Amino acid sequence: MMVDRGARRRERTRASLLEGARRVIAAKGFDAATITEITEAADVGFGSFYNHFESKDELLRVLVTEAVDAHGRAIDGLMADESDPARLVAAGVMHTVAMAEHDPFWAWFMVRTGFGEHSELGAPLLVRLFRDVGRGVASGRFPVDDVATSVASVSGATWAVIRARLAGAASPDAGRLLAEGALRLLGLRAADARRAVASVVALRLTEAI
Repeated sequence: MMVDRGARRRERTRASLLEGARRVIAAKGFDAATITEITEAADVGFGSFYNHFESKDELLRVLVTEAVDAHGRAIDGLMADESDPARLVAAGVMHTVAMAEHDPFWAWFMVRTGFGEHSELGAPLLVRLFRDVGRGVASGRFPVDDVATSVASVSGATWAVIRARLAGAASPDAGRLLAEGALRLLGLRAADARRAVASVVALRLTEAI
């Protein structure tokens, strides 16, 4: 029983540290965040940090892994019965933008940490996009010649739109417009892109965020 209580207490402390780190990093960025600020935000002692993480870099890797996994699981769960690569890409793009609008850590991971000085941490985000674009190219749904270039184009546009949304320089409908543009980049005609995106919008995926 005492072992169980100790394990639960340890897990609560770890969760508090992760949540504190999310808040501090969202506000200041990773490099400016200090372990002291993280432990204060978590309301735990400074020494508790090193009972759970060897370094700030390790904590960041855990935060990013959990965020990316949760993002991927959410999309896969919402689109579990979908087979059309166009709708899958549209859903992924719109969900990514919506997450940045609703989750401060995700937003600053995307624009500051995930694809800035720690860009290697953002690589897992591209796995599903490579998968869906690859399937679209293989099936003929996306009439493009190179998967890697197409993924780079879509992901680059996504990061730019997220940055613009956070700065107030893009419309509230930016996620939908971006999804249509992404499908155009992948070779769909304008009408086909609009239909695919409209069918995803009708599912109200972002309301679950």
